[in-house]
Amino acid sequence: MYAGEAPGEKFPPIASWPFVAFGPEPVTIYPEYLTDPSIVICPSDSKGYPGMLFCCDEPGDATWQSNRTHKIYHKGESWIVDRAYMMQESYAYLGWVFDHLEEEPQYLDHLSNCAPVFSSLLPTAFPQIDPALIEQTNSSDVPIQLARLFESLLPKLVPAILNPYDPSLESSTKSAIDQDYVVDAPHGNGNNDTVYRLREGIERFLITDINNPAASAKAQSTVPVMADLIGDGPGISVFNHVPGGSNVLYMDGHVEFIRYPTKGPIVQSMARLLGLLAAGFDIS
Repeated sequence: MYAGEAPGEKFPPIASWPFVAFGPEPVTIYPEYLTDPSIVICPSDSKGYPGMLFCCDEPGDATWQSNRTHKIYHKGESWIVDRAYMMQESYAYLGWVFDHLEEEPQYLDHLSNCAPVFSSLLPTAFPQIDPALIEQTNSSDVPIQLARLFESLLPKLVPAILNPYDPSLESSTKSAIDQDYVVDAPHGNGNNDTVYRLREGIERFLITDINNPAASAKAQSTVPVMADLIGDGPGISVFNHVPGGSNVLYMDGHVEFIRYPTKGPIVQSMARLLGLLAAGFDIS
């Protein structure tokens, strides 16, 4: 529904203001499309609970005022618009098309090799992350496609990550999160040089052999949109269904439970990088 009414038929962008998070930007979907915020929390989440999505979850509190909008929330009112980091409490919403998430050698490299700028910015952007987690991820194989996207994206987000209430950064941050990104071929979609935002019809850009498009085309049923959070090593705490697997939502609307680690995106390399990013964006 959202894509049919959005400019360019895009899916919602990931949350970017005032908090970056691997969830849909809440102001774009709540309350028109997300009518019940409680579904943001997975029943298997060991830390999250539906009550955290509503003001005010501390005993004795009756109101809470946002530092960003100055809106005063009253007890029982959902405050996810001003606490966007809650959108990734249980699930990871990808926001872009990722078609190179299988654990195949051509799709993997150490983070420090395939995304050196991203790698070097991690301690600055996410000072709260355990250095052991950063060190482990830097020296381990991660999905090149996802790493290259953040190689281009993270430098544009760092100012807002470090200064989440600076209104002068809102426009540039929202713009950065809603773009397609050029990466070096063949690490873009369809082995080309661009990672595209999720949008209706985007599967047409995933053809890898123009001489035989029917054989190399990918359907919407193969493009992941959202999944239960997974993590590895020091980041395993975000893993909802450890060690079983993850429910994955695809573009065509079907959901598949994928055993960990059997196929992309529910594989160890994805768990390493997703666990790191989820930990970095989590300020709760």
